[in-house]
Amino acid sequence: MFVDIGANIGSYTVLAAAHVEAETISIEPVPSTFFKPAFNNISINQIQEKVKALNIALGSQKGSIAFTSKLDTVNHVATGSEAESIIVPVDTLDNLLIGQKVPVLLKIDVEGYETEVINGSINTINKNGLKAIIIELNGSGNRYGYSENKIH
Repeated sequence: MFVDIGANIGSYTVLAAAHVEAETISIEPVPSTFFKPAFNNISINQIQEKVKALNIALGSQKGSIAFTSKLDTVNHVATGSEAESIIVPVDTLDNLLIGQKVPVLLKIDVEGYETEVINGSINTINKNGLKAIIIELNGSGNRYGYSENKIH
């Protein structure tokens, strides 16, 4: 089991499901990215049977959240100063994985919101079956008041 958090167009999803044949959960919150490039890549590579694609955001609690939608690969959870945003559903990884296999690998690329995703993933992270986490830290955590050094 592989979980692709912040899947964007699904590059990691395709690698995991098509090439490794891993069961994959692919999570992308921006509808315009999810319903066009990401979904098309899943279809083109004929991996629909291997991939559960979810058009939601992940965080530390269930609800909804404002998200940018016009910034292409750097869309992110919107702050109060960002005018153009959409509302997307948000859940925790721990909630999503109830009754699922323990993932072997997580990929987290959420443009600074990694701390919130991790806070909603504590049960999953503490499971013995999880072998690795690929995480992108690019200094955007300070946008939300988080020190990315704490993630290390």
